[in-house]
Amino acid sequence: MIDLADIADRETHDLVLYSLCHFMITQRIMSGLTFRQIADMCGTSVAQIEKTYYHLNDSIRLTNAVADYRRRDDGTIEIL
Repeated sequence: MIDLADIADRETHDLVLYSLCHFMITQRIMSGLTFRQIADMCGTSVAQIEKTYYHLNDSIRLTNAVADYRRRDDGTIEIL
């Protein structure tokens, strides 16, 4: 599978088959799928997905929470 992916610098990054799985799951989370949908897709439990990828949900929440705001040069926050 790694060979078929044709990743030029895979040795430099020490990629293994799990790397492709991790990338796919990360992309699915970032695209908005629920942990339940991803767990079903991957044949694993929601608990396992949450345990491994919980930090991505926090990142998405933070991005969404500040989406309508901008920090000015003086450090104050402005609503867009």
